[in-house]
Amino acid sequence: MNHDHSVIELREEHIHQCFNLDKISLEGFWSKNQWREELTNERNLTIGIVINNKLIAFASGSIISDQLEINLIAVHPQNRKKGFGKKILCSLMERAKCLNVKKVTLEVESENIPAKNLYTMLKFKQVGTRKKYYRDGNDALIYSKSLIS
Repeated sequence: MNHDHSVIELREEHIHQCFNLDKISLEGFWSKNQWREELTNERNLTIGIVINNKLIAFASGSIISDQLEINLIAVHPQNRKKGFGKKILCSLMERAKCLNVKKVTLEVESENIPAKNLYTMLKFKQVGTRKKYYRDGNDALIYSKSLIS
C-alpha cells in the first residue's frame, strides 16, 4: 500500500471531503455552510493531509492580528496513532509562522486525552478553562503556544 502523503492547502473545492471527514472523525461538528465559510474566509488557514487522493486529516485556524486561533483538527479514525495529528498541527503552525503569526491558541475538551497529550508534547501550555462548556458538561481547556523562538 502506498503511504505517500502530502500536505495541501484546502479550498472550497475540498468542501465535500472536509464535510465527510468531519462527519467520520468529529461526529459532524460543522454543516456544509460552515465548511464553505471556513474554506473561503481569507483570514483562515486550512490545510489537509492527502493519501492516494483521499483526505485523511485537516487543521484549520483563523488568523487574527498576530495570533492563530485553531478552529478544528481531525484525523480519520483509521489513521490515528500514526503521527498525522502532530504532522498537520506542526504544518499549520509552520505556515502561520511564515505569515508573521506569533502565538497559537486552541481549546480542547477536558476528556480528550490523546489531543491533550499531543498539545503537551508540542509544548502548548494550558492558560485557561471554560467550565462546563460542552453539551455533555465537560470543561473546555484553553491552550496557548508562542511561535517566537
